[in-house]
Amino acid sequence: MKYGTLYKVVTLNNNIMQDLLNGTSLTESVKTSTYRWIVPVLTKRGSDMVPVASFTIAYHKNKWQIVEFGGYLSPEQSLFSSDPAELAAFFKNNSIEG
Repeated sequence: MKYGTLYKVVTLNNNIMQDLLNGTSLTESVKTSTYRWIVPVLTKRGSDMVPVASFTIAYHKNKWQIVEFGGYLSPEQSLFSSDPAELAAFFKNNSIEG
């Protein structure tokens, strides 16, 4: 097994919610929000590396530590979320622009 590319998950807060409701830029509110890191776990299946799980790292009790195994996304969704090229292709294919 090995770790995939970790990705940052921002916690929704009042500032982000207001920006979404107002249709304004999320840039500043996202920069100041709390966050956690999701780390996909991969295993070799044949010649491919496939996702099997994930774990979450967050700042908890004054230090960074593992706070969750598994999570809300399937292993495949977690791997997809950690791949900027796959995300960009998905957004382009679905006419989603930033």
